[in-house]
Amino acid sequence: MLYLFTVFLLISAIPAFSQTFNLVDFGAVGDGVTNDTNAMLEAIQEVKKAGSGTVYVPEGVYLIWPFELTSNMILYLERDAVLLAPSFENWPMGTLYYVLGDNIHNISILGGGIIDGQGAPWWPYYKNPAIQQYRPILLEILESKDILVRDITLTNSPKYHFIPKTCHNVEVINVTILAPPYPISHNTDGIDPWRSHNVTIRDCFISTGDDNVAVRANSSHILVENCYFGYGHGASVGSLDDGEYVHNVTFRNIVFVNTTNGARIKIVKNSTLTMAEEIVYQNLTMHNVLNSLMIDCDYTRTTPSGKNVDEAEDGNPVVDNVLFENIVSTNTTSPVNFNCNSKMTCKNIQMIDINMSSDNFYCHDASGTQENVTPDYPCLQHQSNGDPI
Repeated sequence: MLYLFTVFLLISAIPAFSQTFNLVDFGAVGDGVTNDTNAMLEAIQEVKKAGSGTVYVPEGVYLIWPFELTSNMILYLERDAVLLAPSFENWPMGTLYYVLGDNIHNISILGGGIIDGQGAPWWPYYKNPAIQQYRPILLEILESKDILVRDITLTNSPKYHFIPKTCHNVEVINVTILAPPYPISHNTDGIDPWRSHNVTIRDCFISTGDDNVAVRANSSHILVENCYFGYGHGASVGSLDDGEYVHNVTFRNIVFVNTTNGARIKIVKNSTLTMAEEIVYQNLTMHNVLNSLMIDCDYTRTTPSGKNVDEAEDGNPVVDNVLFENIVSTNTTSPVNFNCNSKMTCKNIQMIDINMSSDNFYCHDASGTQENVTPDYPCLQHQSNGDPI
């Protein structure tokens, strides 16, 4: 029996801070050439002194080096305001973020402006270990709670665009995230909740060179709804490796156009004690999506220990209680690919009201029920030989 999933919704409330600190009042020029870092740092320091406040960024292009947010703060980017990261040549090597929040609470980033990571010079080095390890994240929030990101644009990150990691109560609303598609940009994920709980992502436009949204390890109670996904690798759960879990995740009311993957669950090959459960993909419309529905229990990447997954011991991951409902995919090459096996259990999978433009189904060791699936193939039954249906 599939669970009735519960997602804890947040109530968007912008705190009313009495003091506003205008970046221009601290000497910011906003011409895209002058280094305005000190103005940002001084404004944030004033918020700290006051106990709360708004840092107001008016129209202009502000060249600002990496900086950290503080608690009880609104960063308000006026429409046509741009925070511009330093160039590749001037990046402070060893700094792995552009905007960071670490162990903070009650923080909002609002207003309609843009945060531009100037990431293009970084992308060609994604296979160069000497540089890849230093590629910064555009917006990273760590070990924090009560986070609101709304109405802004994140673009051209050197690596991931937004990572809330070990966070509680995060809302991302009406945010645009843009980077060129793979192979131009690499690992430019849109939003990746990681070890986070009670996260809502809604009304967003995301087109990138990697996962549009990826729910990473040890996360729960995640809702993604009413979004448009362009280029990218889709609505992902994982990848999950040894001892990692994700549960109670819902993707619903999403349009995918030219996305490499639609709904995808990724389990690292031969991982142990791995669990993805209570996952819902509902009311999805896809066009020109290569892989529409995927459960991949043979995903390949390097394990945390650094050894290749082929060297790892056999594992027993479980994918359990997954609902695919009311999904239409046109011009798809691989409509359904459930790649499980006897050591990597995929059970209690439900497919309801699925309409695919291709009959190229592949189902290996996935069990569950299906209703009103077009084309009408008996996908969810035990497949002992792994041959395509």
